[in-house]
Amino acid sequence: MDDSRYRPLIHYSPPQGFMNDPNGLIFLDGVYHLYYQHNPDAPRPGNVHWGHASSRDLLRWRTHAPVLAPDARGQVFSGSMVCDAGNTSGLFEAAPGGVVAIYTRAGPQRQAQELACGPLAGTPLTPYEGNPVLDIGSGAFRDPKVFWHPPSRCWVMVIALARRHQIIIYTSPDLRRWREASRFGLAGLLGLDYECPDLVELPVEGGGSRWVLFISINPGAPLGGSAVQYFVGDFDGQRFTPLDGATRLLDSGPDCYAL
Repeated sequence: MDDSRYRPLIHYSPPQGFMNDPNGLIFLDGVYHLYYQHNPDAPRPGNVHWGHASSRDLLRWRTHAPVLAPDARGQVFSGSMVCDAGNTSGLFEAAPGGVVAIYTRAGPQRQAQELACGPLAGTPLTPYEGNPVLDIGSGAFRDPKVFWHPPSRCWVMVIALARRHQIIIYTSPDLRRWREASRFGLAGLLGLDYECPDLVELPVEGGGSRWVLFISINPGAPLGGSAVQYFVGDFDGQRFTPLDGATRLLDSGPDCYAL
């Protein structure tokens, strides 16, 4: 059966099942790789895998087999994908390194952070034998966003301590050993949970740059449902300092979430 007329023309959708948060977006050797929260067996949340699709033009997509799956310890919640071309992690035999997924393993009582690695082509991914790499004994500790910070020559993770409405910033030399550097929180709209944080440096018109911290909340948006709020400030490799106390929203509707 041809179901193409029921599918979006410029947005990816899997052949079957449920999808939501994009987990890792990475561009390697001319190919865009999309990883996403995915239930391959039913059109509803749950049974969370990491789905995988790739494209050369962001319009035509090829669907691949899921790269991460639930196990006895829990489902595979959101996270990020990084290219460790310098093999800072020591997870690869030699240059040019590979890709590393950093994600939340979510069990009934505990959420902890794990790694999985693979070749630069993006698949397959092999879970790290030393998992979990970050476990603070919390049941609401999730959605790590990781990036390389050149001035500090280290990896930085921003992650949500969801029910306490805090964003914790960790640093690491190798993606395996993490040290808490600072916390940001009880700011803006709290909602039920803080989720899916991101920290990015953006250019400013006229020169210079500013750092922007994004935090999703659900529920608790002004018009109901979910929202993505952001704070503008500076980041020194250890701490995010907002320029003011203003809470800004990416979208005024009820369904902007987990970008």
